[in-house]
Amino acid sequence: MPRGRMLLKIINDSKKYAALKTDSARMLWSLILPHLDVEGRIYGDARYINSHCMTRLEKTDAETEEWIADIVRVKLAVSYEVNGDAILQYYKFVEKQPALYPKKEAPPLPAPPKTNPKPKDDETLTTF
Repeated sequence: MPRGRMLLKIINDSKKYAALKTDSARMLWSLILPHLDVEGRIYGDARYINSHCMTRLEKTDAETEEWIADIVRVKLAVSYEVNGDAILQYYKFVEKQPALYPKKEAPPLPAPPKTNPKPKDDETLTTF
């Protein structure tokens, strides 16, 4: 489990972050960040996100699902399924995290299946 992650100030200039429909979706994106594995992944189902990232906020799974869908819609993350588990991956996470120590962290969650179409160049796993 990571101790934390870096939130770079370039987020302030992010058109994708600004395109989120609600401040709640922005809050969720920021609250998930410190919980991502070394590859920028986390289990993406609302119940897991609520219990690990928003433990005292008493948000419903439906609210969280809506915010996750918005994060995916603006391409701040990609959502996919592996072996029945929903996984959320932040775009260009590794590139935006200057001090990752993979040897000191748990193994990452599975990568997206190879059957998923690759994003276009302008959509390549880019955090902001």
